[in-house]
Parts: sequence; C-alpha cells; structure tokens
Amino acid sequence: MASFAANDPRDRQKPVNKRFKLIACEIFFREICSVVACCDHIIDIEFLRKGLHDAGRENMFAELKAAVQKADEEQKYDAILLGYGRCNDGVVGLSTKSCPLVIPKVHDCIAVFFWFPASF
Repeated sequence: MASFAANDPRDRQKPVNKRFKLIACEIFFREICSVVACCDHIIDIEFLRKGLHDAGRENMFAELKAAVQKADEEQKYDAILLGYGRCNDGVVGLSTKSCPLVIPKVHDCIAVFFWFPASF
C-alpha cells in the first residue's frame, strides 16, 4: 500500500463540481456560451428572449418567476444564477425555496458587459 506525505498532491481529492442553472437574457448568448464551455462546473443554461424588459415589469417578472420556480422545483442545483440586472425591476421579488438565487448587483446588461469590479 502506498503511503504519501501529508502535503502530497496525490493524496488530495479532486474538487467537487457544482451544478448550476443559469437563466439569462439571450443578449448574453455568445459571452455565456464561451465562459460555460471552459467552466469546470456543470451549468444548465436557459436563455429567455432579449427585450424582455420592454414587456413591462409585470410581464418580465412573470416569465422570470416561472423559469426560476421550474428550476427550483427540480431540486438538482446548487444555485440558480440570473443573467439579468435590475432591468425594469423585473427581478425584484424573485425568490427560491430550495437553493440560493444569485442576481448581479447592476442596473442593466450594459453594466454587466462593462463590469469593472474595482470601480464598484
């Protein structure tokens, strides 16, 4: 039987990959696909139509709520990620029951595209 020193990398377990659901505006299609293709985690992506914020707050909220609830009910995700900013307040009031809901703290998609964390 092999015996390894305490700090030997052969003795370490591989990191556990997490599973996420990403619900995003299709305006981010190229950027999200590029990042997800290189990610170690499992990310199931659902793109909603661009311009959803133009449908008004109530309609945007209803579509997002339906997508979030569906993912939440599946109970197979470590977190649900939203690819939306505040966007007409359509994300305000969204919640989940079984896992964290992660929403970027930005006003709209322009802020996501030009995100500079050091300036916020």
